[in-house]
Amino acid sequence: LNRGLVDSFSTDNCYIDTLYSVPLSGWSSFTSGIQGCSSCPLDFNYNCSDVDTLFPAGLVVIDQSNNVDTAFYSILVKDTLPPHVLTYPASAVYIKSAEDCQELYYWQEGLTYADNCSGPVQMLNQAINGISVVNYPFLLLPKGNHRLTFTLVDSRGNSRNFLHEFRVIDTIPPVLLNTP
Repeated sequence: LNRGLVDSFSTDNCYIDTLYSVPLSGWSSFTSGIQGCSSCPLDFNYNCSDVDTLFPAGLVVIDQSNNVDTAFYSILVKDTLPPHVLTYPASAVYIKSAEDCQELYYWQEGLTYADNCSGPVQMLNQAINGISVVNYPFLLLPKGNHRLTFTLVDSRGNSRNFLHEFRVIDTIPPVLLNTP
C-alpha cells in the first residue's frame, strides 16, 4: 500500500518536506525520532494472509520548518483479484475417424487455473457454442470453429469470464472409389 493512497491531499503554507505512513505497532519508536527519521517505513506490504484484517496506522506530515502533523487511519486488506487461467485446452482437435466429420473434444483436458490467494476456485457456466457442458467432460463436435466459455470464482467471490476459441480440423484425405 502506497502512502499516497491514504493521504487526502495534505497541504502546507510553504512546502511539505516529508510524508510518512507508519503502522501503529511501531508508532512510539517512530514518533520519538520523528525529526530527521531516515529509516522510516514508506510503504506497507500486505499478502493473502492479511486479507480481512484491519491494520491501524498513522500518517505523518513534516514541513520544511520541521512542523509536524499526524493523523490516524485503518487499513482493511481485501482480495479483489479474480482467478486466472494458467493453461487452456487444445486449440486444435483433429478428426480421427474417416466415418464422420466430427470429433470428441475433451474440454477439461489441459485446462488449469489458479487464484492469487489460496482457497478453492469454482468453475461455473461451462458451455461450448452456448450448450452447457457442466456435467459432461467432452462433447462430440463437427468440423469448424467453436467457443468454450466459463466463469471462475474464488473463495472471496471475485469472478472473471473466459473465452477459449478452438477448431475441429479434418485432415483425413478423401478416398476415391470406383476408378476404371
